Amino acid sequence: TGEYIRFNVNINLNWPDDTTTASTNAETENNVDLMCILSLPTTYSASDLNNPTPLIMFCHGASSQITEDKWYTGSNSFYNFIRTFTNAGYAVFDVNNTRNRTGGFNDWGSLPLMAAYIKAWQYIKKHYNVSENLYLLSDSMGTAASLNMLKWYGSEVIAALQTAPRPMGCALRSTTVTDVNTLIRMYVAWGL
Repeated sequence: TGEYIRFNVNINLNWPDDTTTASTNAETENNVDLMCILSLPTTYSASDLNNPTPLIMFCHGASSQITEDKWYTGSNSFYNFIRTFTNAGYAVFDVNNTRNRTGGFNDWGSLPLMAAYIKAWQYIKKHYNVSENLYLLSDSMGTAASLNMLKWYGSEVIAALQTAPRPMGCALRSTTVTDVNTLIRMYVAWGL
């Protein structure tokens, strides 16, 4: 634990086709694997089923990807930001967007990307001792996915924190902020 676990989910990149012809009513498929990432806190216990680890779905913005080498921006300040939550006992996961599979089009909150988030969430719940409900955390255009999760799965979302737009920029990711409650109060105080 305390490391980054990568896994893939398989999704159909094609949007649902709401047209039919006399010859077919079948959807076309363009299945691809999207990389997902999970960070578990050092307090994670697979065996303590009475105390599942709370889970945060992080929806990153459009500026970066998840690869074998990095998560989102890959900067130390970003990893420190994630560690703020894992050090407080939360597991955090994210999925790659499909931009690298579509020739550059951004898919913020699209049906294929939402399918990836939902499949990743289901996979994590099946394979790890995490809570059934989740917290949402989004940055920049990742907020589109976060808002869709609120719309579709609102009864399973404990709380949501969207950080876009964020007039204070990366200053909120200061390594001096180590308490999740302090971080949330900062966002609220600044009207984010």
